[in-house]
Amino acid sequence: MRSQTKSRNNRIRKKHLKRKRQTKKSGGTQSPIVTDYSNQDLSNKNLEGVDYSGANLEGVNFSGAKLSNANLTGANLKGANLKFATMYGSLLKGANLTDADLSRADLAGTDLEDANLSGAILSGTQLDNVNLEGAKLAGVDLEDSNLEGSNLEGVDLSDLDLESLNMQRVNLQDAELNKVNLKGVNLTGANLKFARVKHSLLIGANLTGANLTGAILTGADLEGAVLNDANLTNADLEGVNLTGATLTGATLTGANLEDDPVLHTISDSPPSTLREQLLERKSVKLTEYTENPFKNGILSSYDYILLEDVNYCEYIKNKNNLLIFFGKQVAIINRETLKPFIDTTTANSDNIVYRCKEVDGAFMPRNSNIISGPSLNMTAIGLNGPIVPLEYLDEVVKGDHQIFMIEPTDNVKEMPIASLGTRLGGSVISANHCQANVNKQMCTISYIENNTLLEACKSTEPKTGGKRKKTIRKKKKTIRKKKKTLRSFMRKNTRKTKN
Repeated sequence: MRSQTKSRNNRIRKKHLKRKRQTKKSGGTQSPIVTDYSNQDLSNKNLEGVDYSGANLEGVNFSGAKLSNANLTGANLKGANLKFATMYGSLLKGANLTDADLSRADLAGTDLEDANLSGAILSGTQLDNVNLEGAKLAGVDLEDSNLEGSNLEGVDLSDLDLESLNMQRVNLQDAELNKVNLKGVNLTGANLKFARVKHSLLIGANLTGANLTGAILTGADLEGAVLNDANLTNADLEGVNLTGATLTGATLTGANLEDDPVLHTISDSPPSTLREQLLERKSVKLTEYTENPFKNGILSSYDYILLEDVNYCEYIKNKNNLLIFFGKQVAIINRETLKPFIDTTTANSDNIVYRCKEVDGAFMPRNSNIISGPSLNMTAIGLNGPIVPLEYLDEVVKGDHQIFMIEPTDNVKEMPIASLGTRLGGSVISANHCQANVNKQMCTISYIENNTLLEACKSTEPKTGGKRKKTIRKKKKTIRKKKKTLRSFMRKNTRKTKN
């Protein structure tokens, strides 16, 4: 009996060993009996503890299935149908997805590191924030897919068609992008550090704020591309076509410009060109400030430049002199002194500032965070608190009025600001670059008619009447009396002489 039981156990053990060897030889678990999982919920939520890692799922139909957070590490999904499948957050590390159909599937946040996607169909697939480091993508179809925020470090994308894709903030460091169609692609904020982008089409591409440090762009076509604020430090730009491209704020330090006249022009004179662009403003028409700021009877103030009291009534007699009020503060300045503060060529880049949308710790101010035109920090002319757009000060300098009132545009008394100097690439050690809120207010300027002041000046002139009038009459009467006495004395002397 024992020998029979022992023999039976040996047979079972041998069968288990045979199955184990077959499984190992096939490269995973045994092929599943079920080959159609379409529209089924297979996420770990409903099949807790089920692990598909290493499974042989070749050719299986998962169309419309839910596989969120499933563990498919190393699984064989060659030729599998995953159309419209929901797979966000799944583990597909090292998985074989060769020739798989993943069109319109949701793979957001999945880990596809070292996965083989050669020949896979990924048209319209959600691939945002996906890890594709080390993945194979030869011949893959990515039409209309979304790759925003994904990691493609070191991936070979050569010869692919990526036209018009959303690739914002994608990591393409050390990636191979040779002969790639990148027409109209959105690479805003992308990392292309040391990427090889030889002979690729980037016509109309948006590379705003992209990091292209050390990138090789030999022979690339960047016609009409936007490279504002892009970092092209030490980039190889030999033979690059930049016709119609914009490089406002781009860094070209150490870049190989070869003999490209467009790039040389930008590299040789970026401050003046960029400065003019950043200081552009529209014309405005000033409105009248109707309240009387002189009704309090204060018609003079201390000039800290002249170190003396200045009488407003006398001061505005010179048509070149200006009075600019902000609350109880007043700037006493003339047009010729104010003009250099706002002139494009002479304005101090630390005094010209821009309002930021929000506090941003970025070393350089981001263009997307700037929400105002160029303004003068009025501290430069002795007024603490207000920031006035240059277009209003243009009217102050060239207009006929002499008295002005600064008025806040809103109740915001704290805001982050960026200086012109930092936007031109200067030092941010002591300048504003959206790094913190400051006690400033965006303001406009209105004019005050001179008559408002002149009427107040009249009211302070010496008045006639009362005691003064009586004194004058008394003096006149005394004079007349003296004159009468003198005439009488003269007549008497004349009679004596005749006699």
